[in-house]
Amino acid sequence: MSSNTSSISPRRASLSSANGLFRRWLNSSIVVANGRSERDLLVHKMSQWLVEHDRQYYNSHVVADIHDAIAEILDIITNLVGMLKSSSQMLAVIMLYADRFVKRSGIKHNQLFNLLLTSTVVTVKFWNEAVVVSNRNIAQVFEFSLEDVNLMERRFLAGVEYALCLSEDDVKAFLYSMLNEFNSASVSAFTAVTAAESLKAGQKCTP
Repeated sequence: MSSNTSSISPRRASLSSANGLFRRWLNSSIVVANGRSERDLLVHKMSQWLVEHDRQYYNSHVVADIHDAIAEILDIITNLVGMLKSSSQMLAVIMLYADRFVKRSGIKHNQLFNLLLTSTVVTVKFWNEAVVVSNRNIAQVFEFSLEDVNLMERRFLAGVEYALCLSEDDVKAFLYSMLNEFNSASVSAFTAVTAAESLKAGQKCTP
């Protein structure tokens, strides 16, 4: 995936605040025990990508700084989901597709933002037919060229093998997996029904 950033921290975009989207999504779909924040769950997942695929970078930087930079990316993506008038529950699917891409293609620290941005564009286009997502507008907001956005989208789709159809069980399994990876000992109870049901994947993807 191409990148126009040289570090994990993306160029900041002027987006309106979407306070509460992230919290409402996770609170409605899973419960994390021992006071761990919902943000920690996704930060941990993304940091594990770097441990597995960009270990030199991960080992040579302060972990807290890496986590702060990842949290900034998540802030921007959460705001973008709200700006595109999509449910915050889309975040589960955005992360699922991104994880599939990483497992097949790997990831470097300076590609994280581009990956999450592209996954967001693809997810909203596929699952929210009421919203028109313009690659040209995305390019303008985030200061990419239109050609770069189109290329990132093509590479992302190839990276997930164009497999965008999901079942409720797919989403449940992914959320459960993230929780277990985060800290299996600290998780006491969780449910992923809300995020999975919001997709109505069975109807959309039934031949």
